Amino acid sequence: MLNENAKRAKPMPEPFVSPQLVTLPPKDQTDLFAEPQQHWKLPDGRSWCLVFRIGTGYLMRFPDLADFTVAHGNESSCNNAIVCVPTSRASPQTLKHLFVNQVVPAALSIRGRFVFHGSGLVINGVGVGFFGESGTGKSTIATFLACHGYPLLSDDGLELIEKESDVSVLPSHASVRLWQDSRDALLPDTFTPDPQVSHTSKEQFTVSGHFSTCPNPVKFGAAFFLGNGTAPQPLVTLLPPLKAHIAWISNSFLLDVHEKGVMSRQFHRVATIIKNTRSYHLDYPRNYSSLPDVLAAIKKHL
Repeated sequence: MLNENAKRAKPMPEPFVSPQLVTLPPKDQTDLFAEPQQHWKLPDGRSWCLVFRIGTGYLMRFPDLADFTVAHGNESSCNNAIVCVPTSRASPQTLKHLFVNQVVPAALSIRGRFVFHGSGLVINGVGVGFFGESGTGKSTIATFLACHGYPLLSDDGLELIEKESDVSVLPSHASVRLWQDSRDALLPDTFTPDPQVSHTSKEQFTVSGHFSTCPNPVKFGAAFFLGNGTAPQPLVTLLPPLKAHIAWISNSFLLDVHEKGVMSRQFHRVATIIKNTRSYHLDYPRNYSSLPDVLAAIKKHL
């Protein structure tokens, strides 16, 4: 059941004017003969996404999968459409996943929105976020907490709204993405995975009807930035402002890290978050039996 604060919250504002995805016929990717502005990599070192500045927009290249072109316009402009040129190896489900979980959050950053790589739930009446690189356990913690009745806000990208001394978090699509071992350890057999994407063995599960979800924005209270799993027991440490600032910036969805206006706005907003919420470092041994102790440590610091 949703907590009382979530029930009394105002109706959720539209998170964004959903961009239209225009998908062109498949085509092999060709060399762009330019240096990317950003180069996102997977934990194993493989290239995940290369971001190029092209004319009045950006090209996000997912090698061997698809190119997405994002125009540099506001949400209501006629340039709100995002154009996708897939390769023949990318399934429709893969394109949908890339668009929803990677391209749209990045596009929001150049349209004045505020999105981070993280999972979020409602705990003790406030929004709580878990942030970190791929493989640090964001989805595992989110799924464990959701299994224990804490309403899910998002698993892939967390959008925050800051206004003066108030910071709120918006809910997103209700799903979790898990490796097979986490799926076996945490989810009952009644869960059926969504259609598989082609670039990863991770499975996505729509949780509506299974878990409690929060449909309304809630006050954001705390962020937990996940460590590498070397702690012998759950360890929560309050981050000083400078380290908190670095952690928030490092986990931002930013399409253009070279545009001064975007970066200035991001630094100002992060400063507002740090001033009005708490930022922690959380490390814990990567075994499922430690998760109840992780929950206890989290609740102790809220």
